[in-house]
Amino acid sequence: VVHQPGYDNIFVIPPINTSKGELWKFKVWMYDGENYSTVYQSSSVLILNSAPTTSSVSFLDTSVLSNETLVANWGYSDVDGDPEVGASALITWYKDNTHQSSYDNVKTILANDLTKGDVWNYTLQVYDGTDYSTLANSAEITILNTPPVVQTPDFTVSNPTSGEDLIATWGYYDSDGDSQNTGLANITWYKNGIHQSGYNNITAVNSSDLIRNDFWNYIIQVSDGTDYSPSVNSSIKTILNSLPSASDVGFNETSPVPANFDFNISFTYFDADNDN
Repeated sequence: VVHQPGYDNIFVIPPINTSKGELWKFKVWMYDGENYSTVYQSSSVLILNSAPTTSSVSFLDTSVLSNETLVANWGYSDVDGDPEVGASALITWYKDNTHQSSYDNVKTILANDLTKGDVWNYTLQVYDGTDYSTLANSAEITILNTPPVVQTPDFTVSNPTSGEDLIATWGYYDSDGDSQNTGLANITWYKNGIHQSGYNNITAVNSSDLIRNDFWNYIIQVSDGTDYSPSVNSSIKTILNSLPSASDVGFNETSPVPANFDFNISFTYFDADNDN
């Protein structure tokens, strides 16, 4: 026991000057204006551990998609300077107000257990190795829709020609299982690097607008009815030469014809590229 002269004749010892594990006691002499009494001594008081406290009980991210992880996050303080024993934190998770016991004392909810529209929250008590904090509640967080993904934007034919329509095709994936809203697809066509606004959001370019050796491509975003996917570029296609064709192929003469007669044939020639 060490005398603390700085506190002589003071009734209150501030908490900042005490530490857990210390033993304190005091002596007192009464005075009636003329004489002091005999010395009285108090019993000893043991300074106990102060429980830690939490702050900002929330989530690592302020918004969470259904294909992401949900991570609890909080602040910790301890007036005794004790470090947090993180592995001993008591965490109780709730989804739509129902206790999720499989995640007791786990800090992270995995993406495969998150569904858009679900509302999550948790309660928390932190530990300093001796005591737990009082129970703290997080705010609620609603799991958001995950945007869809465009897969392999391409064309219906590998080698398009000037004599056929150029038609876009692509794959679609949505981790929430939402169907594609094809009417909301954003499609931007480019010919030789120049935007073709007349074909905005149209899946096919008419053959009448295709010229041999032009370069065509498009950029697409798909929608699940809630969100759009990131933009994705298709490959670039070079419009190839169209084969010429003939129609009305026949003879000028009517059968039968005499022997040693010169035949005259006729046909109508067509070429989409206007080649002779």
